[in-house]
Amino acid sequence: DLAGVALYAKGNYDGALDHYARALLIQPRNMFVFLNTADALEGKGEYEYARKFYLQVIENSVGETKVRAYLGLAKITLTWGRSSTLAEEYLEKGLEAAGHRDTKAEVLSLLSVIKTSKGDMEGARAYAEKAILASPESERGYLAMARALLALGEREQAKNTLDKAFSLNADGAFAYLHNGRQSESPFMVFMREYTKQRFNL
Repeated sequence: DLAGVALYAKGNYDGALDHYARALLIQPRNMFVFLNTADALEGKGEYEYARKFYLQVIENSVGETKVRAYLGLAKITLTWGRSSTLAEEYLEKGLEAAGHRDTKAEVLSLLSVIKTSKGDMEGARAYAEKAILASPESERGYLAMARALLALGEREQAKNTLDKAFSLNADGAFAYLHNGRQSESPFMVFMREYTKQRFNL
């Protein structure tokens, strides 16, 4: 499993899946390995297979593992362009099971992003605030808040909030930017412009 995780981190999803398959031969009911398998399948774009693994994790685990599966299902649902309402339902269920503050912040941040995409700016801001309260040292809530502020036309406040996100966890903020590198959404364009000015990139 750990060898698979290392390959997954490098973007080698096929290699990761090979290691996870071998791990499951040893422990066929290990839900951590099921979850890692689902993440690698999602990374490859094999969403239907990933969905099946996430559902297995939800049915057979508790706590953070279950929350991560709900997060995975929500992301797949959004990637497929299916109902954002269904994605919200998955996230709300995940939030009920979340115990770790960083996981709560991640769920709340994604809920904020969904609210922004629906034009519900009060909901977006409220979820971003909850994410920041859940884990004040995590960049996730601040990234969600910056997105909401930009959508509200508050560009300077959005920049200040991005400053906070990068000061808390530059690696995490840059990873977020990297994951959205193909996106032409107003926030990702704004974030790319911000990083060019702020970091002379």
